[in-house]
Amino acid sequence: MFLPLFLAVLSSAEIHFLSINWRPTHCLGIYCDDMYTQKTFINRFWQTNNDGERLDDCYGPDYEEPEFEILEMLSAYWDIHTVNRKSSWKSEWEYDGICFNPWVPEEEYFKKAIEAFVRLDIEARMDEVGIIPNLAEKYSYYDLGNAVGNTTQVECEEVNGETYLKSFNVCYDSFMNKIKCIQDIGNCSPHFYIPPISF
Repeated sequence: MFLPLFLAVLSSAEIHFLSINWRPTHCLGIYCDDMYTQKTFINRFWQTNNDGERLDDCYGPDYEEPEFEILEMLSAYWDIHTVNRKSSWKSEWEYDGICFNPWVPEEEYFKKAIEAFVRLDIEARMDEVGIIPNLAEKYSYYDLGNAVGNTTQVECEEVNGETYLKSFNVCYDSFMNKIKCIQDIGNCSPHFYIPPISF
């Protein structure tokens, strides 16, 4: 789990964190339930308060299944690798979504995250800076930062003694402008693998 630290230079009361999974790492050595074709998916979208703590103990409307258009986008971009995806989206809304300040409706919450994710175009940006997912060459925190365009926070997973990119955060201000996260390399070693898609 990342520690979302607050940037004191910001006058805004919140930082928005978009957590992105590197799906091939989740599928190393296990059977994935679908033939996915993209490597990055949204994992979480949450907000901190002035103290850098995730907002919690929140109350709001119950989850309602979104319109078809939103469901299609959730299926395409929000990585819920479970059999019951709708239940997982419900949990995400009830854990993070209703805590947003100022409060936003459920569909706007999901749309904000998805629109930010699509704008990042991460896989194309990685290609532009020469990051080619493979199991022969390792990359660094700074390589990934060059691709995303900002300092990020990264998390890795160890498999058979090797370190693989698992997920990373991109940070935004309250107007959804990208900002620098405080550097956090989580449990990653200085260099790690970014695995390719494999079935």
